[in-house]
Amino acid sequence: AAPGNTPLLSLLDCKPCSAGYFSNSSRQDSDGKGATSCGICIAGTYSLASYSSCRQCANGRYSAAAQSTACAACLTGQSSDVRFTACVDCQRGYFSQNSLCPACPGGSYSTQLRALSCLTCGAGLFSPGAASACTACVP
Repeated sequence: AAPGNTPLLSLLDCKPCSAGYFSNSSRQDSDGKGATSCGICIAGTYSLASYSSCRQCANGRYSAAAQSTACAACLTGQSSDVRFTACVDCQRGYFSQNSLCPACPGGSYSTQLRALSCLTCGAGLFSPGAASACTACVP
């Protein structure tokens, strides 16, 4: 059986697993041969027809339901949650960059959710990383 295929009557007579499923068997060898069933891809993953495994969604993409055949894109200013099943807004003190939400570096801040950049603290002000405001320096 080819990877992503499941035998119907014998190992030589296989059918491909449908999109949203993967070749699943405890008797499967490293080439995906000998699979006896198709498993369901869980939320946060996807598969196309004949895939031998589910693929995790990329950063900035998600699949909310099982049996997904693709991952949807998050909006600008958002990133995937840790399970890739939903999108989350970049929080105050963070900004959107390459589908991630890194912290604003020290000396900068962001006051809005889904910020696209960080603002620089003015003269006489400072901030630690991930700040939503700057603080006056104490002389």
